[in-house]
Amino acid sequence: MYKIYLLSNATRQLKRLQKKARSRFDEINKVFDQLSVDPKTESILLKDPILRGFRRAKADEDRIRFRICEECREDQLFLKNRKCVDCHGMPENAIKIFDIEHRRSVYKKHKIKR
Repeated sequence: MYKIYLLSNATRQLKRLQKKARSRFDEINKVFDQLSVDPKTESILLKDPILRGFRRAKADEDRIRFRICEECREDQLFLKNRKCVDCHGMPENAIKIFDIEHRRSVYKKHKIKR
């Protein structure tokens, strides 16, 4: 069983959805339940070099971008570049949620970064 940790950006996005779009919020929580059981089969690895090592899960129209700590620790280059400050305190079975956004905004933001 995996434990889910929301980073500040994801927490803010989830709170906004809880107030404005309850059905989307509920769908995301269902996906969190599925991820806590088996995150590797419920998601895909992102192949873009900018997002290397991240995984994506779909919650209807929303996209959840996250890392699994055990995979992250195997990827030393990612650790060096991201400098996770709480990495040593996180258990192996942790999942860090970075972003929760509607699919349109995620892809727009991604295009801008290139």
